Amino acid sequence: MLLNLDFTSAAPENNSGICFNDFSSMKPAFSLSVRNDKPIANRGDTINMEVFATGYGSVKKPAKIYFVIPKNFVDENKVFGSTTLLTGFDGYTFTDFQQGPLENSSVFAVTIYEYMFKQRQISEKCFLSSINGERKYGLKERFFPPVLISINISNKADTGDHSLKYVLSYSDGIEWYQSEETVKIHVNNYWEEHIGYYNIITILSSLGIVSIFIYIIKNIAKLFTKSSNHEALRYAKMRMVKLLANFK
Repeated sequence: MLLNLDFTSAAPENNSGICFNDFSSMKPAFSLSVRNDKPIANRGDTINMEVFATGYGSVKKPAKIYFVIPKNFVDENKVFGSTTLLTGFDGYTFTDFQQGPLENSSVFAVTIYEYMFKQRQISEKCFLSSINGERKYGLKERFFPPVLISINISNKADTGDHSLKYVLSYSDGIEWYQSEETVKIHVNNYWEEHIGYYNIITILSSLGIVSIFIYIIKNIAKLFTKSSNHEALRYAKMRMVKLLANFK
């Protein structure tokens, strides 16, 4: 898949040729946005997070995206194993830029080189507007992210609510700036994970109890029916005896 990591700015021109928004002399400003496909997951599940960044300005030094992950949240043998950094340079993967985990820390870092921040200038003071990422040819119905992160949750991960923090750090050559985003993920405990099975078992058990109850009611009804028939037969015999006695 060939995509651009394209952090560009928006600045349309008016009829006089002067930009409504002139970003040429402004400090760069980019904002992170992360979309998680599985906010509620089980241990062993794989979660996919699409990382976008939009904004304007010129990035002069290699930027970094930091991932602050809860301890024991991921399997060390599978961390970012299938994650890809999608850029205009075919063949690069996320692991090519991975610099972690840092010693005694749960922080992972990815280097985003300055040439990946593509700036499209359409006039002396104006820049073409777009968001990072592109549509894959032939699949115009969806938009692909520049960074797709795939993480396998460890079987030893703590259950409950977790926060994954993302920090984009970038520089215009003079100052450093950053944008942060936090993603919430809930890891189910044993009962939450198997609640579907227990619901089925509960329903089946309830049906079994109802069936047994119906069976008991039917048998009781049969006993009453037999008892009533027996009394009727005994009464008929007594009447017959009386009739025969009168006849004599």
